Amino acid sequence: MKEVELDFKKYLSSRKLKYTPERRKVLDEVLNLRGSFDADGLIDKLRSDRKRVSRATVYRTLDLLVKLGVLRRVAIGERASFFENNLQWKSNGQLVCIGCGKVSEFEVPAQIDGTLRGLSKRHDFRPQNRTIEIFGYCPDCHDKSLRALS
Repeated sequence: MKEVELDFKKYLSSRKLKYTPERRKVLDEVLNLRGSFDADGLIDKLRSDRKRVSRATVYRTLDLLVKLGVLRRVAIGERASFFENNLQWKSNGQLVCIGCGKVSEFEVPAQIDGTLRGLSKRHDFRPQNRTIEIFGYCPDCHDKSLRALS
């Protein structure tokens, strides 16, 4: 964590921005989260932990962390963005229902991670971002469409 914090401080300084206690709270929380999260969920988590950070600070800090490469932004169709920790190769995929918009996460299996690593290595490619999204119908929407046909 110390290395990431130092990198963030340098990044902010290079842009003549300050490393405030609020930005530190956001960074600490982001690094402790597992899986995907959205900005509103992060705001709710910070508030439930009684950490006072403005909505604007959270959004701006998330954007800065994406630019620094700490986070990656994952756009789910036309819905709002989600964020994932970019410091870990292991990530979650998303199942996106095109009927109701529900998003369910799944852990990307190790064999898929291994295949993606091997593919990158064979091509001497250094990935900075990757997402696995599967679009289809959740059980509820699938059942509704079957009932509508009968």
